[in-house]
Amino acid sequence: MNILFIGKEDVDLFETLKYSETSRTILRFYEPRRCSCGVCLTTSTLGIALSLVSELRWYVRRYMAEVLFELHEGIYGTHTLAREVYERDLPLHAEGVLRSLYGIQNGKITRIIHLGPEVSRGPPADLVTMDRVLEVWSPAHELPDDETDSIDDTGENH
Repeated sequence: MNILFIGKEDVDLFETLKYSETSRTILRFYEPRRCSCGVCLTTSTLGIALSLVSELRWYVRRYMAEVLFELHEGIYGTHTLAREVYERDLPLHAEGVLRSLYGIQNGKITRIIHLGPEVSRGPPADLVTMDRVLEVWSPAHELPDDETDSIDDTGENH
């Protein structure tokens, strides 16, 4: 199970976790890696990944914009979705989840676009220029905030 920690604006998350004795202790059995989006690490199971994020909750609140769990290759889930899948409250398939595209530029989330359930086209033109675009699933009950865009099955922005 891969976990992706994305830092808040103006935070070098890798250095922050590296220099804190508490986070070093929590992460001592893992090998956090700097990646284009922040910090990545691998655990053996979803349960361990959720437990690790729980132990890092102070760092999550203070220094992280988002914590994502790689549920399938190239498909990430939010913390809420990962917890619901682990607790078996939500089966892991595209029905019943909100699909989003996260545009990552210089290690930060700069754009989030929520997709309608039938959208299968590639990312919008402005996301193509990003360093990385992630497909992120979240539970349907997690409503998007007002600062994001939505695309429906007609390809229209809202």
